[in-house]
Amino acid sequence: MLRRALPLLLALPAAGCSRLLTIEVEGQSSATIEGGTILEQLVGDLGFSSFLSMDITEEEELKNQGVEPGDLVRVELTALTLEVVEGDPDLRFIESLLVSAEAPELPTIAVAGADDFPEGEALVALDVMGVDLVDYATSAKMTLRTEAEARRPDQTSRLVARYTLEVEATVRGAAKQAKGD
Repeated sequence: MLRRALPLLLALPAAGCSRLLTIEVEGQSSATIEGGTILEQLVGDLGFSSFLSMDITEEEELKNQGVEPGDLVRVELTALTLEVVEGDPDLRFIESLLVSAEAPELPTIAVAGADDFPEGEALVALDVMGVDLVDYATSAKMTLRTEAEARRPDQTSRLVARYTLEVEATVRGAAKQAKGD
């Protein structure tokens, strides 16, 4: 399929079109939040350990296109949802949630958040902030950290966070992959 698309990709620059390839990278992580009394508060990280540290350049979607770190032009979080899949029937035990990106030698930057977790809603889409994360994604390690104000759920609950990153890369990586370089 890519070999058939290669002539089209190589013709784009001649036609005056962008020389960028856009790839969506999706992932998810889960966390278990222990149940507690109504008075117990949770402040800090919700515990999405496998969600937190990622090397976007190792994602299969990018490797399949031959994209290397130097090919990345833009990386943006375009969607982030949080869903309770076991335990409490909704996310109302969360008051607010902020997701930030961190990387060595770069400032921490907010990328998504929510202040409204209504009763009866098991799935909430967080507001994404449209931040370009290319410097974070090409660093040694990009970390997404959650900071929450919440009380413990009435019963132990398992949450799933699902994210979508939109990655723009030069077509150089895709052309190298098609040639077998």
